[in-house]
Amino acid sequence: MAKKHNSKRTKKKTKRVNLNKLAKESIENDKKLKNKVNQTMIDYAKSKENMDLTRRITKLNLKQKKKLADKIKKKKKNLKKKSKSKKVKSGAAIDATRFVGDL
Repeated sequence: MAKKHNSKRTKKKTKRVNLNKLAKESIENDKKLKNKVNQTMIDYAKSKENMDLTRRITKLNLKQKKKLADKIKKKKKNLKKKSKSKKVKSGAAIDATRFVGDL
């Protein structure tokens, strides 16, 4: 008889996303991005009023966690792009606006 192949051994485990860690890092490290990036998570948490952010996230299943993590990564990426493309006003323009403000 042919040996039966054990499919359980070869099955790859899906990599878990530690969303709580991701949220804490973004809160601690990125002060500029803090409000915008975490807003998605905070909004999600507020939708279920009496649960704090971390508890809300732990209640999500793996698929939802990955979705939320991707959303956050995308937002971070977009914010970084925006911050690079901002034009700096010339000194004269700043002085002019200041002068107009005084009038």
